[in-house]
Amino acid sequence: MSITTIKRCQSDPHWWYTVEDCYVEGEPESGSGLTITYFDENRPAGDRLLCVSLEDALLLRDAINQLYPPS
Repeated sequence: MSITTIKRCQSDPHWWYTVEDCYVEGEPESGSGLTITYFDENRPAGDRLLCVSLEDALLLRDAINQLYPPS
């Protein structure tokens, strides 16, 4: 059994996102992709916003790095 890493991103006390290093709809193994879920007081179970394979997650990462280069 692999261990999935989950990062919580929260800039407001009433809502947050989680980012997981797995493709929960296809391959739930750690490192298989990317899943982003939105949570708030009315959605305690969360709403899955994005779920992509590893290849697509890497494409998204590259695009974000081009738009917002690391300083």
